[in-house]
Amino acid sequence: MKIRPALTVLTCAVALALSGCNLVGGSPDSGNATDKVTVTVALVPDPPGASQFYREQFDEFEKANPGIAVKVLENPSDQQLNAVELMFQQNNAPDIFRAQDDGMDRMAARGWVAPLDEFVTPEFLKRFPEGSMDPATSGLHRDGKLMSLPLVWGPWSTLRVFLYNEDLLKKSGFTAPPKTWSELERTATKVTADGKGKYFGYAPTAAKAVGVEMLADTAVPYSVPAAGIDYRTGKPATSSPAW
Repeated sequence: MKIRPALTVLTCAVALALSGCNLVGGSPDSGNATDKVTVTVALVPDPPGASQFYREQFDEFEKANPGIAVKVLENPSDQQLNAVELMFQQNNAPDIFRAQDDGMDRMAARGWVAPLDEFVTPEFLKRFPEGSMDPATSGLHRDGKLMSLPLVWGPWSTLRVFLYNEDLLKKSGFTAPPKTWSELERTATKVTADGKGKYFGYAPTAAKAVGVEMLADTAVPYSVPAAGIDYRTGKPATSSPAW
């Protein structure tokens, strides 16, 4: 079963609530005009205020495209992947849907998303930051094909901080903290070597290195940072070249 390629959007970070209710609803004339094409969009109503925001955006889209009506379906975040899968199994798949967490791999593996490459123009790419559609790092591609578009529901976090010990940096000959990932690697390696087991050049602030996971998610399957094993090969995550 496949859905219309031009309308397929799988967004990283989705579907009809199991009760089948439509929390947001379509525009006033959605489904009533026979000369309109109805596009079904399955979303998650988070964060607070997202429902109203999405509806306002789709209303603007309908004004600019009078031949298209947008029907919105909402699902609880903790049920969204199962809900989307149920819609496909019932032969009632949405045209566009949001799939969080491991949704990209799950839906792509089932053949429920289609490549968008033929519809992407240079003008369209200008809407996004440079390099965000690079197949090698986007996290939106599978097998080199664009299967999804980015969806960011809020400002990037400003709460992540980098703490460093000036004394240890000076002991290893550094006058300032690293500014790039490459510099961090070189600095951490040197500080670790100089520490001789008494101190180390880098440590995450929690049990999981969130920063590393964020980078890994752009190039490896979800199972690598999440479960520590590459489900495709059965090998440990640390054996993955992308990691």
